[in-house]
Amino acid sequence: MQIESLAWWGPARIVLSGRDAWEVRSWPDGVLVDAGAGLAVPCPDGQRWAVAMSDRVEIDGVRHLLPGFIQARSGCWWRDGVCIVRTDPRGGGKVSEIWWVTAAQGPVRLLTAVQGSRFFSVAATGDDLFVTLYTDGDSRTAHTMRILNLRGVQDAADATPDLPGSVHQVILMSERRQVALWSQDPNLSQQVLIRGDHGGETFTPELRVAGLCQRIDDRQLLIPAYDGIRIGMILLAVDDASWRWALRDPAASIFPFAVADGEVAALRRPVDGSPTLVSVRDGTTHDVVARDQSTPPARVHRWNGPAGPLEGLVVTPPGPGPWPLVVDVHGGPNHELVAGFEHQLQRWRRAGFAALAPEYAAAGIGGSRRRSSAWMNSGPPHTDPNVEDVASAIAASGTAAIASSVFLFGWSWGGFVVN
Repeated sequence: MQIESLAWWGPARIVLSGRDAWEVRSWPDGVLVDAGAGLAVPCPDGQRWAVAMSDRVEIDGVRHLLPGFIQARSGCWWRDGVCIVRTDPRGGGKVSEIWWVTAAQGPVRLLTAVQGSRFFSVAATGDDLFVTLYTDGDSRTAHTMRILNLRGVQDAADATPDLPGSVHQVILMSERRQVALWSQDPNLSQQVLIRGDHGGETFTPELRVAGLCQRIDDRQLLIPAYDGIRIGMILLAVDDASWRWALRDPAASIFPFAVADGEVAALRRPVDGSPTLVSVRDGTTHDVVARDQSTPPARVHRWNGPAGPLEGLVVTPPGPGPWPLVVDVHGGPNHELVAGFEHQLQRWRRAGFAALAPEYAAAGIGGSRRRSSAWMNSGPPHTDPNVEDVASAIAASGTAAIASSVFLFGWSWGGFVVN
């Protein structure tokens, strides 16, 4: 199972979820307690449990059927039941809806997305239910992410109507303070916007946010953020918008993670080796249980690009180099090259090639200004920041005696760069 998320189920159990499977492990010894298929939705207090399948929801041991065969992609406990986001994976999610299920009353459809939009996730804070809505763009408009505050059946309103652009997450820190993960343009770096009861707004420095934030208490927030091509954790103090790296590891990404009562559980994903479930306290990790999975071996390759330090992943065949090198330019470009996650470089190595996946400007590694230029560049290819970064990677591979000859390969955005 490729782990995509962690969730607490009371203080002594942690739930590890993949695309359509889950397992429960005791905490902190990591013993396997249970496992199954579908979307697991544990209640944080440890008292209740639900699992959503394509056609049903089982809540507190009671099964309720849902119409159609639609993938359950997100869920949370809200009021006296479970809210589930269901999206048809065929045809770009043409059917997207939110259901609320209680053990006693059964399922109620709360909201259906209009054509050209779909729901991503749900999260609850007390009586407030926040829904992430994605709206497709076209040749004239960019796609947007907005957060809806859902109060009941067909009763939803934009949670931040005064904010332009894309809002990726809203968190209620207290009755008087709200935090929004926001970007004025969906292609630009996300910022953390702190909004007080007097209408005050404070921006944190721009970060390459790597996922949704989690509230520690009413004054602290844990934010996953990129550190080069790795993911670490930033601790944000909302009183003064100060922040620091709470956890960073030069040899691994720390993601996903889950927070409850000051305890943080996280998955440490090394560049080469087996991921490990760890307990995080005071910025240090303590091994809990080793996972029975592995990341394909690679190493981090560093070089100086035209605008500063750059990084990528590289694999090489056995024996001395240099070798014929495939420069494999990733697509996306967002969140597509992360140390410790599955990559495809081994296919080249098995065929006798060295392979390098370079990070480049449009993914954000050179900062938000360079990223914006890389998205909007309309000049000749030699002025494109993405091309500059990939060209510098090729030059550096020759200097490092990795490449005897070079072959370019890219897909999606990487294909644009190769062309």
